[in-house]
Amino acid sequence: SLPDALKSDSRTPKSLLVNSLPRPLPAGIAGRPKRGFALPFDAWMRGALRSYCEAQLGEHGLDGRGLFKPREATRVWSRFQQRAHGVTWSRVWALVALNAWLDRQGVHVR
Repeated sequence: SLPDALKSDSRTPKSLLVNSLPRPLPAGIAGRPKRGFALPFDAWMRGALRSYCEAQLGEHGLDGRGLFKPREATRVWSRFQQRAHGVTWSRVWALVALNAWLDRQGVHVR
């Protein structure tokens, strides 16, 4: 809800953030370009989210819906756990999210 003039200053990248700090930041930090960051989904899915993912993909989850070849989602999950080439967290997460969405929509296929 701030006016654009307060959000951006052509002389200082991230001017709103820099000006909100109590003391000046070193030029190497304040003047560097913006950069993104990645959330550690890979580590989460192998750790804290592991049981959730397994439940979403197993026989009581996506594999039990009959949408794919039998046990295909479990196979993809297993290959992800083995760090198989080409099986990234985003591929597996798409299947997990699909099953969660189907649950919320009340879709039961078999």
